[in-house]
Amino acid sequence: MKQSILLTFLFYTFLSCSEDLPEPFPAVDEPTEEEALGEEYLLFGYYHGFCGGEECIEIFKLTDATLYELVDDPYPDVADFPLSSTITPLDPTLYDQVAYVKDLVPQELLDSEESIFGIPDAYDQGGFILEWDYDGQTGLWLMDTDTTALPEYLHDLVIGIYDAVQIINE
Repeated sequence: MKQSILLTFLFYTFLSCSEDLPEPFPAVDEPTEEEALGEEYLLFGYYHGFCGGEECIEIFKLTDATLYELVDDPYPDVADFPLSSTITPLDPTLYDQVAYVKDLVPQELLDSEESIFGIPDAYDQGGFILEWDYDGQTGLWLMDTDTTALPEYLHDLVIGIYDAVQIINE
């Protein structure tokens, strides 16, 4: 018995010296050039968890010069801040049509300690997402699609997000 334990220990000791084995923890990704440069952005869109198809999660990234789509369609969660995805630039003419969303973000939201408003997507009604990184202020907020569950200062914002997604998807 002692001999088998000793042999097992020696086997794993020599095995652990092999350079061919993967690291026990994956390496942390280096920041992208965009993240390294600290580019400010607004991420906005809507999502539905109990849904099938590409249109169930529509999230876009608006920088000072470009509109992108998040092509991986990550399901938003406040624990995943900042939201990570592969992005692809969209038609530059769309930028001017939806850049107004940035102006709809109320200061009350930026000052709020809440990150979830209502119960977004709790009963398959979907939710709105807003991730903000401007002027040194950052945050991620999830908002219900039922405006009666939201403070009044968010109404124009969620309507604007919905309208902007519709413009992009036309």
